[in-house]
Amino acid sequence: MRTFFLVFLLIFSFSTIQAQTLFDIDKIIHEPKSEARITLDRLMVEQADLILEMEPPVHTVKGRRLRYLSNYVQMLSYLGYVYQLTEDKKYAHKAEELLLVLADYPDWNESHFLDVSMMTLASAVGLDWTRKGLKKSTIKKVQQAIIAKGLRKSVDMECGFLTNTNNWNQVNNAGMAIGAMAVWDQVPDLADSIIQRANQYLTIPQMLFFPDGVYPEGPSYWDYGNAFHTMFLDAYSKKFKGKSLEIYTPYLKSKDYILHMTGPQGVFNYFDNKAMDYVSAPFLWMCRYSRDYAAMHYQKKMLWEIIDGERSIDPSGRHDRFFAFALLFLNDEMLEDSSEQLPLNWAGMGINPVSAHRSGWGDHDVFIAIKGGTPNQSHSHMDIGTFVLDAKGKRWVDDLGRHEYHPLEAAGLKIWDHGPDSDRWKVFRLRNHAHATYVIDDQPQDYYGMGRIIEVNQEPDNQSTMVDLTESYHQSVKQLIRKLSLPSREEVFVEDILVNNGEKSTVRWAFPTKSKVRIVDAKTATLTQANEQIKVEILSPVNVSFSEFSAQPILDFESPNPGFRMLGFEWEVKPNQKEIVKVRFDLQYPDTNEYLNTIKK
Repeated sequence: MRTFFLVFLLIFSFSTIQAQTLFDIDKIIHEPKSEARITLDRLMVEQADLILEMEPPVHTVKGRRLRYLSNYVQMLSYLGYVYQLTEDKKYAHKAEELLLVLADYPDWNESHFLDVSMMTLASAVGLDWTRKGLKKSTIKKVQQAIIAKGLRKSVDMECGFLTNTNNWNQVNNAGMAIGAMAVWDQVPDLADSIIQRANQYLTIPQMLFFPDGVYPEGPSYWDYGNAFHTMFLDAYSKKFKGKSLEIYTPYLKSKDYILHMTGPQGVFNYFDNKAMDYVSAPFLWMCRYSRDYAAMHYQKKMLWEIIDGERSIDPSGRHDRFFAFALLFLNDEMLEDSSEQLPLNWAGMGINPVSAHRSGWGDHDVFIAIKGGTPNQSHSHMDIGTFVLDAKGKRWVDDLGRHEYHPLEAAGLKIWDHGPDSDRWKVFRLRNHAHATYVIDDQPQDYYGMGRIIEVNQEPDNQSTMVDLTESYHQSVKQLIRKLSLPSREEVFVEDILVNNGEKSTVRWAFPTKSKVRIVDAKTATLTQANEQIKVEILSPVNVSFSEFSAQPILDFESPNPGFRMLGFEWEVKPNQKEIVKVRFDLQYPDTNEYLNTIKK
């Protein structure tokens, strides 16, 4: 039904492309600002001054990828931002130096087209934001590079990824379209075709967010793909007047997915995802567009830490590469305290369903999150049923996250060939053996199996999520259901129902942690981080004992996992036997009396 595909329409008043700068930076940067945003501008000037002393990175290909992409995006956007702010030509002159180096690159590495889009974005923004301070010869040369090394490559090559459902669609369509906007006056027909192509194809990945906003590739890939996607939406809406864009409701709801997949100790970094400990430009764009400023909870905290000098802007070009765009999407209301109460529970269905519960939104509150889904996805791991746990300002149950790609590719592994026999599943971090889920008979999870969230309880004193893992282990069991619950801020339970098949099975239950582990007795272990401690208890089955398992890889070319260990237990399950597995995390341990008695002893 059409009502299911509800869209927001961005409608404007004129029908011609306008001559203003990309993202209207020339207008936005001079609008009235609070003292806090003025402080952010001052910090940007400091960063731009550091860039003035940096040498331009040289053309270097490492494996499949062109290096220093993020550096160029960050350096040119920062210089352009500060040039627009101050009109000091020294920033335009440095941008000119960088732009000419990029234009002289022999290529922008079209064999890995994400690199082309990053270089096109960097060149387009650098050109557009510093144009008034550039020589005419430089403008012409950079325009020619954007057209020849970027736009035409996306037309002349067989770019099937432009219609993909993953981040390749978002990055490449949006990157090319922003480049086209920057050179519109030179090649209007080519530019128009690329912009309209992006307008059409960028609806494809939006479909993946149905019904609740969950992004199948995970949080940090949400940020990467949507940084480009939201930049396109913003640039298009301001460059074209009188034209509309379709933005599906679940796409905008995906900011809720990021908000609720983030706990006091960071994001739930499942699959090939890394930490998101930085200000997210697409998150700010969605909050501003939907006027949902309460969702700014964690982002606002990081911004105020930057304003107050407690957090620095990352100069490496990796985490804060899109920070200049974030500042364009930020307004004063987004930095103010919100009176709206955020929910303690959230669940999102779809291809990769996830759920989260928490005791509150403070730094020391309890946070748990769990995922279902399937390994039959882009950037997947065999982590169906895995979970994380934050409490007392620490993460006690962790996820190892992404393994860097280049060492695996250099060793000859075809990690991008998906399927049950892919080389991906040779890598320790990507297997179920490295996650807070089951290993049965030392076998991987079923590649085509789907873990489904079958129940979510959102009552404050009985928060829980139940996930059916049976398909992921159907070769070994008749049934496997996991329930993760937070009945109070004092404890978390993991309760599993396992019904074995007609043969004996060796079953391992375990989770990764960075904590110091002390096995007290067969059923009890303590986890310690700095001056905090919790207790883990096996309540059932009766015939098992805690053990430590290695969290280190076996293959030489894999990266080590320093500080990680696996705590759990392994036991034999008889044919057709039903097991109730119940583990309690005591978050109040040690209580005061027990602690004092221990000291006395």
